[in-house]
Amino acid sequence: MLSVYSQEEGHFENAFKLFQKMKMNNVLIDERAWSSMVNICGMNIQLDTLQKLYQEIKQQNTNLHNSVYTSLMNAYFKCNKIETSIEIFKNTPSLSFDTSAHNSMLHIYSKSGCWNDAISLFQKMKVDKIPIDEITWCTMISLCGDNDQLPYLEKIYQEMIESGQKLNDMILTGLISSFSKCGNVTKSIQIFENIPSNNNTKLYNSMLSAFSQREGYFNDGFTLFQNMKQHKIPFDGRTWSAMISLCGENLQLTHLKSIHKEMIESGQKLTNILYTGLITSYSKCGDTVTSVQLYNETLESNDWITHSAMLSAYSRVEGYFEEAMTLFLKIKTMRKVDEIVWGAIVSACGINQKLTTLETLYHEFWQTSQPSTSYMWFHFINAFAKCGKYEKSLSLFQQIPEDQKSVILWNQMLFICGNFRLKKETLSTFQEMERRNMKMDEYTMLAMLHAYSHFLLPDEALNLFHSMEKKYGIAPTAHHYITLIDALGRAGRLDQAEEFVCNNPSLLAWSTLLGACRVYLDEKRARRAKMEISKFDPQNSSSFVLLANIQGLLGDWNEQYKTLKEMKNLGVKKISGKSWIVINNETHVFYAHEKKHPQIKLINDFAKESLQIIRPLGYKADVSWVSKNITDIAKEMDLCEHSERYAVNYGLLSTSDQEPIVVFKNLRVCGDCHTYTKFLSLAYNREIRLRDTAVWHIFK
Repeated sequence: MLSVYSQEEGHFENAFKLFQKMKMNNVLIDERAWSSMVNICGMNIQLDTLQKLYQEIKQQNTNLHNSVYTSLMNAYFKCNKIETSIEIFKNTPSLSFDTSAHNSMLHIYSKSGCWNDAISLFQKMKVDKIPIDEITWCTMISLCGDNDQLPYLEKIYQEMIESGQKLNDMILTGLISSFSKCGNVTKSIQIFENIPSNNNTKLYNSMLSAFSQREGYFNDGFTLFQNMKQHKIPFDGRTWSAMISLCGENLQLTHLKSIHKEMIESGQKLTNILYTGLITSYSKCGDTVTSVQLYNETLESNDWITHSAMLSAYSRVEGYFEEAMTLFLKIKTMRKVDEIVWGAIVSACGINQKLTTLETLYHEFWQTSQPSTSYMWFHFINAFAKCGKYEKSLSLFQQIPEDQKSVILWNQMLFICGNFRLKKETLSTFQEMERRNMKMDEYTMLAMLHAYSHFLLPDEALNLFHSMEKKYGIAPTAHHYITLIDALGRAGRLDQAEEFVCNNPSLLAWSTLLGACRVYLDEKRARRAKMEISKFDPQNSSSFVLLANIQGLLGDWNEQYKTLKEMKNLGVKKISGKSWIVINNETHVFYAHEKKHPQIKLINDFAKESLQIIRPLGYKADVSWVSKNITDIAKEMDLCEHSERYAVNYGLLSTSDQEPIVVFKNLRVCGDCHTYTKFLSLAYNREIRLRDTAVWHIFK
């Protein structure tokens, strides 16, 4: 019965009562019973009971089977006590040449982010001639995939072939998955296609999962799914789970709804795993409402995994912070919080700019003795940057152990430094990556193109773009083209930018070019861009607004009237500009021409006083940023009522002199508000950080 309880979590109390009863009735506690009870403690994160069991085991006069000590290693790992797992492994002589124990230690190192320790142990196994079995190979394959170590994965694959190891379904599944995780989906496809007489659902599922792990393979995955239907290969829960993930990863909401409907009609039971996948994928596709509806269907099961999935869903979109915190606290009462849950609540703080809560959680996390993994470093660094605290992000990166500094974290530094326009830091980070001979990936290239765009370095962007394949072995994607177009457009090289757009047309490419036309008042080119955007999205409000702004700034009021009339006739709604600032963990939102904020009179009075202070310093309103057919005096009044001005002035009124003022806006900041904020920073000797949809504007 203990063995039955050890099959799934949630049965600790019943198992412990049974175990105590066995001891009271002098029932022999054999190796199987010890292992089962230990496994139950680990599965249910019952560290206190596990430690008592360990003491009892050490007091046994008889030598227990190695399986008991291996179970102890695994259980302590699940309770986040990897140091005890290592102690048991090293201090139990009978484990020295035990393959199963070595496999468990490899797995523990792998899942703890201890890449170097795992590699050293594997090498020691070979030196000590400890038999290497299929579990060893599978663990090493998984280790390489989880740590994005493609060269070593290729080496392991070659060693395994040369050893004569038979490629069974378990190994093939691991290879397909790990090559995909390392970015070599082509190799995954090659392995899959070379399997003779393949009608195995598990292998098809592994290939579907490989396609679902990376954006851009939706058509491949969907074609494989159709082939399964055509060849009557049975579907199971993993098939549906992979297809759900495939849709979510590629933001295919329509297909997701279709797959969801087809799955229900097939009679497939909705397990918690499938509910988790649906909740996750709908949220990735921007449909948080459906995620909440699906989550509500699971409440009776009170499953922490679905709670975790919903918490992650809340963390992807702004505006659900309270719901996220409520779920986080609920999960904490159910079990020890793992890094997935920690990552989600940290992300929720970042996306909602809740700096105070983030700092509290940061200190709490390190007090829980959680292992420091690349995953958690990434989330904390990202969240602090989103809250405007880039110094904290840079500081955290310096604290990361060298063996945990993956290319993902280096890329993250490039993006953060680029977003905050830290030119010196961005270039030095990239140079350091090259000095270390790090394997660059598509995101490294994207981060640098993005940085060159905001540093107004179009030639450097072009040089990098043209060297991507030749020097780095990376084929440019649509994202790289769009970022290059942005770099050229910002620098005023609109002819060159449009040439790239025409060769690689998309909604985002034409929209990027149109944004550049707004800066350089190129109305003719803007018309072309607007027409092309309408082919992709007739209801795209930004294209109408940008074209109308250009026409207004050029004084072409008749054409502006026609554009705005067309917009009205088509029922296209303009996105309202809003800005917000978080003070004492409370978010204050301001709209253009704000009237409703409870302290609006105080803010307006302060803004008038501020104008009197900054005008003598050289500030003069640039009314060219107002595209309305009104007088210059009215234009100046209009500028005074931009949403970011309310937020910045409220920050000056409500925060201490020692802390930066951090403001966020859902649209681009206009040129005059940029200048206005610069003079406010000068006049009041305050650092102001203003984040719009493109970049951070830092004023010191």
